[in-house]
Amino acid sequence: MLEQTTAPSTAAVTTAQAKAWLRVDHSTDDALIASLVRSVELEWEQATGMPMLVGAYRDQTCRGFSGCWSPPRQPVVSVTSVVRINDESGSSAAMDSADWRLLPSPGGQYIEIDSGALAIDEYAQITWTAGFAVVQPTHYAWALRRIAHQYRFRGDDPEGRGPAADNAEKWLRQSISREVLR
Repeated sequence: MLEQTTAPSTAAVTTAQAKAWLRVDHSTDDALIASLVRSVELEWEQATGMPMLVGAYRDQTCRGFSGCWSPPRQPVVSVTSVVRINDESGSSAAMDSADWRLLPSPGGQYIEIDSGALAIDEYAQITWTAGFAVVQPTHYAWALRRIAHQYRFRGDDPEGRGPAADNAEKWLRQSISREVLR
């Protein structure tokens, strides 16, 4: 099960940046704007599988797995650990680095685990860091637009939709397509 073990140390968009974009010059809505910033970052990550900034994640393969495993958060910066865990005994041990490797692919990186590296009652728990060192301009622009949309329709639209929501989602898909094609 995917777990974020360490969140990015800073936000991709600060509350001050969002307030400037929204042209809000009072502090009454600071808590609301800060929560919108975090919500938009999570929305981006769930929709794209790409964190806006570097964070650490942990996930596991199924038992007896061999082959290629694609981390659900990309781009992978580094693999911190690959641990073999035995279901029956509960024991765990670091996997030999000769039994797995991080390889590139057009859609991101994947981890290849050698056949026979895990017994039928074992699974691999993988810890890695993923994200971008600096916020990408297209991600930043999308986040500000989405924050503005959420702020504008707060309270009026309990489902978070509104006339601009479909356009924001369309822009997100187009932005992702351009990033993948680079």
